[in-house]
Amino acid sequence: MSMRLAGYECLFAESGREALDLLDTNDVDLVLTDLWMDDMDGYGLTKAIKLRPSLRHLPVIALTTDRTPEQHDRLRRAGALAVIYKPFKMPELVAAVVRALGPDSTSSGA
Repeated sequence: MSMRLAGYECLFAESGREALDLLDTNDVDLVLTDLWMDDMDGYGLTKAIKLRPSLRHLPVIALTTDRTPEQHDRLRRAGALAVIYKPFKMPELVAAVVRALGPDSTSSGA
């Protein structure tokens, strides 16, 4: 099951900088970010989102294999609403998105 199969519209970016460009030109309701990306990692992307007045309201869910408490705390301090550890099952990710957006959120542009 993918986020699209769960009823969400999705945009994809290869890097944190590309994600910021997409956020500047598209109306989105939530950001899912991997921690490890080229150019700007998920931590930097989360901080950049939270520093922009027009984006700071966006919930950010970070995906990572790094299970250290330090990394979790660092992501939460940067503004991540939740941290999902890989590997994960799609129902776990969908549940986190529903918690962030509300139960009536499908087809709203996650």
